[in-house]
Amino acid sequence: MNMTLTMHKYFFEHSACGLLICKNDQFSTILEANDAFYRLIGYTKDEMRSLFYNRFSLLVVDDINTMLQKVRASIQGNQVIDYEFRIRNKQGEIMWIHDTATYDSYQNIFYVVLMDVSYRAQELDAIRYEASIDQITQLLNRQAFEQEISAIRMHQKQKQALLLIDLDNFKAVNDTYGHQRGDTVLKEVGRRLQRFQREGMFIGRLGGDEFVIYFQSEDALAEISYIMHQVQIELIIQVNEVLVSCSCGVAYDCHSIADFAQLYTLADKALYNVKEGGKNHYKMMCFAKKHVLQTKGDNYGKNSWICNCI
Repeated sequence: MNMTLTMHKYFFEHSACGLLICKNDQFSTILEANDAFYRLIGYTKDEMRSLFYNRFSLLVVDDINTMLQKVRASIQGNQVIDYEFRIRNKQGEIMWIHDTATYDSYQNIFYVVLMDVSYRAQELDAIRYEASIDQITQLLNRQAFEQEISAIRMHQKQKQALLLIDLDNFKAVNDTYGHQRGDTVLKEVGRRLQRFQREGMFIGRLGGDEFVIYFQSEDALAEISYIMHQVQIELIIQVNEVLVSCSCGVAYDCHSIADFAQLYTLADKALYNVKEGGKNHYKMMCFAKKHVLQTKGDNYGKNSWICNCI
């Protein structure tokens, strides 16, 4: 018996995983923990007691109520608790933790094993990032762009605008100087569009020579005007004998009623009108509650372009 207790104590003290014995209460109060746990969180045993009253839940970043619901469901189903969540260590870093806990109904406690799986989350984030980025321009690709808009519209309901940008004469660059030179133009356009970036704004390449900007703002009309002014300064590029300019179709929604597909359809319609009218200008169309109203179309003025050669 003594040998068994000695082995258990040795395992508890020398395990590479964080091992805890916690109360079954709303704080998961720590009754006992090994040194690996304190190394994991960066706090000493005394600091956990004095700063957090041994309440493990105070380290957790995620919604603790959601976690408690999972715990209750696991207890009722007589299942081992097995899930992942985030904590904040002493250095202020967010860590992903894999938690496996076994409930002891007799003593109303949990035996908990914690592992740091932050490396896996970081690898997954890197994979997701690579999958969301257009490899030529480093802007969002179409799929990621649509996902970002869908996500932001779930939480915010402000005036919104989608600006569809199509490069004029880009085909002539590819046909005359080859696709490698064309890719150079696309990279440069992506770099210049990133100058417009602000918090809450999404900029992407939808494919080919089609770029897009989306944002929400209570002052969206003024922001559209500013961006169009910047576009006429930034997005004209001289490639030997070919002058690459751009045409823009703008969809403006002051009621926040349109989704990405509706915004894109309206902006594309405005862009088509621009192309039919001679290119190198923009047209804005506005969503109304019952109908679409064409509101504005401006020629940039070719003489006002500032040429940027690459």
